[in-house]
Amino acid sequence: MKKSITLKNLLIFNTTVSVAVAFMAASSVIQFPFKITIFCGVLFALFLDFSHLPKPPRIVLNAASVVIMMSAFMRITYQTIIETFTGAIMMMIVVKLLEDRRAHDYVQIISMLAVSVVCSAIVSISQGLIYYCFLISFLAGFELLLSAWFDKEPGAILSFGVVRQLFTRSSVIWWMMLPLCLGLFFIAPRAAVVMLRPPGPGVQEARIGFSDFLTLGSVRNIQENDAIAFRAEMKLLAPKDLYWRGIVLDVFTGTSWLPSRRYPAQSPAGAGSDVVRQSIVMEPGPSRWLFALDFPISTYGDGVVSFGQGIYRRSAGGNTMYSRRYEYEAISRISSSFAPSDERVDISRYLSIPDNFNRSSIQSLTERLLSGIGDDEKPRAVMNYLSPPLFEYSLEDLPMSAAPTEDFIFNSRRGNCEFFASAMAVMLRVSGVPARLVAGYHGGAYNDSGGYYIVSQNNAHVWVEAWDDRSNLWRRYDPTPGAESGSFAAIGVEEYSRLSMYLDVLNYRISRVFMEYDNSSQSEALYRMREIISNPSAAIKDLAGNMRWIDEYSGRLAGLLLLAGTTALVLYIALRARRKTTEEKLLEGFHLAMTRHGYRRRPCEGLEEFISAMRRGPEPEERLFALANDFVARFEERYFKGIRIAGSDAEYLKGLISRIRRFS
Repeated sequence: MKKSITLKNLLIFNTTVSVAVAFMAASSVIQFPFKITIFCGVLFALFLDFSHLPKPPRIVLNAASVVIMMSAFMRITYQTIIETFTGAIMMMIVVKLLEDRRAHDYVQIISMLAVSVVCSAIVSISQGLIYYCFLISFLAGFELLLSAWFDKEPGAILSFGVVRQLFTRSSVIWWMMLPLCLGLFFIAPRAAVVMLRPPGPGVQEARIGFSDFLTLGSVRNIQENDAIAFRAEMKLLAPKDLYWRGIVLDVFTGTSWLPSRRYPAQSPAGAGSDVVRQSIVMEPGPSRWLFALDFPISTYGDGVVSFGQGIYRRSAGGNTMYSRRYEYEAISRISSSFAPSDERVDISRYLSIPDNFNRSSIQSLTERLLSGIGDDEKPRAVMNYLSPPLFEYSLEDLPMSAAPTEDFIFNSRRGNCEFFASAMAVMLRVSGVPARLVAGYHGGAYNDSGGYYIVSQNNAHVWVEAWDDRSNLWRRYDPTPGAESGSFAAIGVEEYSRLSMYLDVLNYRISRVFMEYDNSSQSEALYRMREIISNPSAAIKDLAGNMRWIDEYSGRLAGLLLLAGTTALVLYIALRARRKTTEEKLLEGFHLAMTRHGYRRRPCEGLEEFISAMRRGPEPEERLFALANDFVARFEERYFKGIRIAGSDAEYLKGLISRIRRFS
């Protein structure tokens, strides 16, 4: 017996999956009480559907709808208008699920689900939203197909073969419409300003990053966050070379480190050092500081400002300008030392200790520790002292007293990179060696599939630069245990599996194509299209001679090619998933021929039952019945005996179908 499913149950299943997808897409903007109510309401609706218990009375459902709308109206504010509206829509969907549903009810539900996804996009756009949109659009098309059948034949029972055919046809229609939707996406007018976009719950997570100063203990908040800080497209390097320079901190206040207002230009030392080009894409966030491998020779992009000493920042502005990804290029010379270009260094600034800082105890320690050691050997001696087992790296129980550096050195001896770096810099300063801190990132996970590094917030790091008076160089020292050996740089790398790397490439490329396609991108695309159409020969020459344009847009081209390839593959599988046999083709031809005369076979109806229900009486109907009966008898005689219909048998049955089609 062939497996089957009722059309109503199939509709219930597809509707439930659609609700789940929309719920996940809008979960970031729905408040927690709404989430619990929606979840429980959907489960209760499923229980009622399959237990065949009576549904709640209409008056109760109407009262619930009024209560929901009144509650939403009373709680609505300008800042939460979209969140409240989205929650109310999802609650109304639950009410619709609790009633006896007809075809138009399913259409209403799928329409409200689409509205909830759009509302979530207005408030908070995430990388996963594009997948939710694709999935809900496919499910909506399948829902409409099932609803149309449900309207005509509510009690229909479908075999799994019929369900597979419906699913395949829905897939083909969806993939055929996708190019049109993509075309409309790229050419549709863009609003210059996003309306009704208050900060959603996910926005605060992006507000973690380096600020203009470092208070001891603050970097822990960054290191405990595994959100991605930026991606850098570049070649693979050794872990020990992955120091991403951000900001230099040379003013010590006793509890914090601050940057000077302006620095002289610097250049890296060592002509034999490797030069590495990086194409960096920073994730949304409030930080204006730009990061590049140590030591940056140049950094360029839209609104990049140089502060000297390899420090770069985006031009000043409100946080709204950082609500989307920021792209820039950097060229670095991999080196642990560099020289000031003007050879003038204000030594006093890098030896300064505030008057309110109790330096006597630290000075006594360093005098005992560094007695008889030259200035060029002091940094390494201090690093050896701050190493395990006497000192331990930890993100827990950090010194939070009024004198955190002293507390770290003499009491807790537990801390993260900022405490190790601050302790080393202070010990060097009191011993007469100019020193400062550099805040940035260390390490990252290399994505072979995409050719870029993924640098997370938990790679945030602080290290020390000490002045070598003999060679007139700034030299990098990293007192954090395991940092210089490269083991610290591997933090978080083990979290990325091969599958997660592939998914990150897909997320990264697609989100750059779709999520960041705005007015400027559209104008540039249309301008290039107009150039190609107006002067194709010049456009081809320009494309061949300007490979940088290909590099610049390789991410978007890769995303589009991936999407086109996926579309072609799915279409190929859908069209060739199941080739029709000769028997299936004969049956289909028979059904079409009989349909021409007003006889339509139901999915659950056998062939003999079908022809026995034909109208009988006048001679023409008797002759049509005879032809149909002859076809069914010959077909079943071979089919149910497992004999493959071919040759003369197939030709005879085709002849009967032709006579039935032409019968009048």
